[in-house]
Amino acid sequence: MKTCFYSDVHVTERNKGGVGRIVARNQVINIKGWIFILELIMVLDLMEENNIVNVVIMYGPNKDESVDVKEEFFELLQKTTTPV
Repeated sequence: MKTCFYSDVHVTERNKGGVGRIVARNQVINIKGWIFILELIMVLDLMEENNIVNVVIMYGPNKDESVDVKEEFFELLQKTTTPV
């Protein structure tokens, strides 16, 4: 059995975005938290051998997107992956 953690978009914007991660049921207890950053980036905090591991799941912009959209996405991704 597995559990799916996912971000989604409003029902009127289907097929626009969203990311997910399937986790084995016996590993769900190792998930200490998760956050969604827009609908394209999700961070899962997993406990692994007494350490918290941040797993970043993302769906980048398509190649046809504008330069502004791509730059905004990569700036947000950089902020997400930069330690505080």
